[in-house]
Amino acid sequence: MAETGGGIVKVDACGEEVWNLPGSFHHVVHPDEHGYFWSFIGTQIHMNQDIVKVSVETGEIVETIMMGDVREANPEVAIWNLQLLVFNLAKANMSHANDVEPLPSYLVDKYPLFEEGDLVISYAVTNNVFVLDPDTLEVKWWRIGQTDLQHDPDWEPSGDIVLFSNNPRTKGTSDIVAIDPVTLSKTILFDGAEMGVFTNINGDHQLTSWGTRMVVSATQGWAFELDENGEVIFSFVNATDIEKRQALHLSRAFHFDENYFTNRFWETCAD
Repeated sequence: MAETGGGIVKVDACGEEVWNLPGSFHHVVHPDEHGYFWSFIGTQIHMNQDIVKVSVETGEIVETIMMGDVREANPEVAIWNLQLLVFNLAKANMSHANDVEPLPSYLVDKYPLFEEGDLVISYAVTNNVFVLDPDTLEVKWWRIGQTDLQHDPDWEPSGDIVLFSNNPRTKGTSDIVAIDPVTLSKTILFDGAEMGVFTNINGDHQLTSWGTRMVVSATQGWAFELDENGEVIFSFVNATDIEKRQALHLSRAFHFDENYFTNRFWETCAD
């Protein structure tokens, strides 16, 4: 399950390079509301999954959060013990950090425990989801074991932290799970067993502005959209051989409004 990252490149609408940030980054490039984005730096097998904040305009790293510092700042928060055990025994892929997302300002009133800019972070191998204050390094909240090899924790208007739970070590089909940070209750928003949805890695979901949810089962190469009643209103399989049920890996899918692109770049960019 270890993954090797690389540099981050920004290109314009015509594919021309704007800037190039060399290094080893992995899994996520998640923007905030202030012209920056967050990612992980280092390799997947490192003990510490350090986090960087990068300027979208310049590609400059403006802040680095060292996870060793986070552990030292939270000596009574024992959520990294399993990670340390795996590191000591195997020294490989002991956390698998796969997402970091800042709490946006327009959702702050839905989350009484947190403040704007707090980071929700997913460590898949240890089934660990936690919220970090990037300024003080305080771990404000955590849950272990309510998901299995989870991916893509999102802040949503419901006030829940909603995740894609891959479930390869438990159920064997994948779910969309909501966790209430206050009550710690867990709700299954989408039961993958009903449609035979299963991916043992990656997996993605996105609540759209229309109230629908875009879901991606990565290793099945399958993207589909659910309405508010859980009914499928769009389905796409990235198929290479339908008879053999073979499809290419699919990581993410988006639903854009028909007027999303104000510049018809596909007509103006040179061949």
